[in-house]
Amino acid sequence: MTAITFSDQIHAAIRSTAPGYMQAGHRDFAQFDMSRGEARFTWPAEVLAAMPDPRGEDLRYQDPRGSAALREAFLAHRTIRSQPGLDPRQLLVTAGAKQALWLAFAVTVRAGDRILLPCPGWAPYRIWAEAFGARASFYDPSPLHADALLAEIAARNCDHVVINSPHNPTGAEYDQAIIDRIAAAAADAGVTIISDEVYRDLGRDRASFLAHIGTPGGVMVADSLSKTAGAAGLRIGFLAGAADVVDAALAVRATMDSCPPGTGQALATFLLSPAAAALRHGIRQFAQASVARLAEKLRALGTPAESSGALYLWVPASGDGDCVALGDGMLARGVPGRTFGLGGHVRLCPVDSDERIARLLGVAFEPGGEA
Repeated sequence: MTAITFSDQIHAAIRSTAPGYMQAGHRDFAQFDMSRGEARFTWPAEVLAAMPDPRGEDLRYQDPRGSAALREAFLAHRTIRSQPGLDPRQLLVTAGAKQALWLAFAVTVRAGDRILLPCPGWAPYRIWAEAFGARASFYDPSPLHADALLAEIAARNCDHVVINSPHNPTGAEYDQAIIDRIAAAAADAGVTIISDEVYRDLGRDRASFLAHIGTPGGVMVADSLSKTAGAAGLRIGFLAGAADVVDAALAVRATMDSCPPGTGQALATFLLSPAAAALRHGIRQFAQASVARLAEKLRALGTPAESSGALYLWVPASGDGDCVALGDGMLARGVPGRTFGLGGHVRLCPVDSDERIARLLGVAFEPGGEA
């Protein structure tokens, strides 16, 4: 009998739970492509000129945990509103937040575990859960349904819960008060929290689970520069958690990556520094304005977004297609809701340097201010 490999399980999970995941965003017939899940724009010349010049040292093997300078920059930037005393040993630099999240699953989720996932939600959560042999159930990630999630945790109906706030694909987000309540309930129940916070800096409240790392049950936070600094291709992410969990993630990661790239870490350190504060602030303002303007335009056309925030609007679809009418025969292409486990909707991302989208929404990217 042929053994069932982990690769077979991954492929089976993709086919059964998100058959369109790898194909999303490949069609190009609508006037406005809003299917991409990243802030897309051209960095201003003054930012490009200020970037560090890669040196020979950056091309050698690096500290497997990530450079000390980058981890310190992350902690200085991210924990101002959370937990200033977070230790650098509780932080691992990864190849983007996707790797950080996969590592969080790899070191905690076991066959037979019960894992609670948001629905709609980012497809890899369910793909990984099923590949690791966990039993997935689902909750509504809207803050209006936070009490239902809290009840599930308090009843110990799960071993792990994945939180993604602000949320992909709906843009909905929890404020800090809700996050604190979820963390307290999970600690009481011994439930592990895996928090995907890649959109945090684009949210209204910038709420975070970082302050709850080290609580019973365990909290892990995944983050990156993909959205915050408009640097999705840089592939620099972060996994924060208890020191022993981070050590375990480092051991797993070492089997496929020797270390994070040095040149990318040097650039990431700059992007998290005060020198790039105006850029980060500009991205935040640009994203929030773009989403708000598109929501306003859709509302005027009689198609209000069910929810919006960070980079995304979650809009009812006409049929099961991937386009939304913008009036005057114009169409915006998004990602169909079935890719996220809930049909009848389209996810739109208007945060783009495309001049046509800028003219449509009357929004321009302008760096400036404090991030």
